[in-house]
Amino acid sequence: GRYLLPVPAARRHRHIHLSKSTSTMTFAQIPEQYTALGSGAIYVVESPEAADIDLRLVASDGTTCLGMQRYVGVKEARCDAAPLLRRALRFEPADDETGFTPAAGRTVTATAEAAPAGSFPDRAEATAPARIFLAGPAGPAEPALRTTMPAERIIPAGAGEEISITMPEFGSVAAAVTVRSGDRTEFHRYEASSAGLFLFRLDLKDFPDAEEVTLDFGTMGTIHYTVVPARSESCRLAWRSSIGSVEHYTFPVVREVRLRTEKNRAENRRGYVARIGGQERLTRIESAYEAPGVLAALAEITSSPAVWRVTDGGCIPVDVTTEEATLRRLGELCSLSLEIREKIETEATWN
Repeated sequence: GRYLLPVPAARRHRHIHLSKSTSTMTFAQIPEQYTALGSGAIYVVESPEAADIDLRLVASDGTTCLGMQRYVGVKEARCDAAPLLRRALRFEPADDETGFTPAAGRTVTATAEAAPAGSFPDRAEATAPARIFLAGPAGPAEPALRTTMPAERIIPAGAGEEISITMPEFGSVAAAVTVRSGDRTEFHRYEASSAGLFLFRLDLKDFPDAEEVTLDFGTMGTIHYTVVPARSESCRLAWRSSIGSVEHYTFPVVREVRLRTEKNRAENRRGYVARIGGQERLTRIESAYEAPGVLAALAEITSSPAVWRVTDGGCIPVDVTTEEATLRRLGELCSLSLEIREKIETEATWN
């Protein structure tokens, strides 16, 4: 007959050890902290053997998937995460009192995970450290102001705007605010300790009698405002710039306002039946005569992915219908003319 002999414990242990898979995925490259998404965010995953690899990006809450890609039969998976992460950026103009404030929605924190195809959400074989990503092109390697508008600016009384500041490493920054009104001068100082991206908000409602305001950020630069009377006919816009900041400018002239109504008509024996499909308010605005540097910054409004009309009640998203901007005209001072439209929500009615 055939006898079954027991296997010694030591040999059983050695057999289990040899059968264990040694294939492990690793991250060979991850983006630097505070990488700007306009310049790419490269992750590289390596596997000892060719395999199907899933790479996903998880938000800071640990559960929300920001994007995932699958690579089939590869030893190295290379992913530019920037297009996946840009969708998580949420831009809205800040609406706080004067002082430093967090840049809510202007950055996205993500963790990259890699695993064999089909393993998510149960397990991840490799996990990269969390990274904070910024909007816009590559940021500076030292603390700096991120703005496309010039240092000399005009602002209406009671208006507000924001200055974006980048701090690649944790540190402190101070803003010295000088407010001049007639013969009186006031000095205010604001401080913040942070890293990454944050904002300084200026609200002239806090300085109702101001005629000039100077923001001094030390080595990062100085911004000087000349305060002019507010005009009810003007139109103040805010927009997302090419470097990821939110800029403001008041167009002093409103050329015309048109109301466009969309109607869907049907004909019956008694005549026509019209249904109101929607309404749009189109406004033609024009800037002051400005230097080419200011016009170049304003011209970005035509290509900005997000533009708002700033009112006392808040910010209203608008669509810019103008596709061409004149920046320079030989022998003449130049201004910029734009047309914006607002969507007016209406209930569907029949007449």
